[in-house]
Amino acid sequence: MNREERRRLRRQAYKRTLRALHCRPECSRCHKPFDGKGQWVSDMEDGWIIDLICQGCTTQVDYAEAVANDSIHDYVQLDSGRMWAWHKDQRVRVMPMG
Repeated sequence: MNREERRRLRRQAYKRTLRALHCRPECSRCHKPFDGKGQWVSDMEDGWIIDLICQGCTTQVDYAEAVANDSIHDYVQLDSGRMWAWHKDQRVRVMPMG
């Protein structure tokens, strides 16, 4: 997967999140409206994004934590807008439906 595909998928995930939340998110520190551009860091609780931090407000600690989490987890966004994460070394078992 190249850089453009990752960006496209990320934008689609953000749009699904916005539709699910029915609101316009903003930076929790400076209240800059979320535009999906740049490197935003998010805090999640139970799979829901509870805080967004824009690139200008992100500290080195925030960024390091996000990079560490991203390096060991794979993320999938469900249609409800909720994020689901699992450890990259863990094998995912798909159960047949029906």
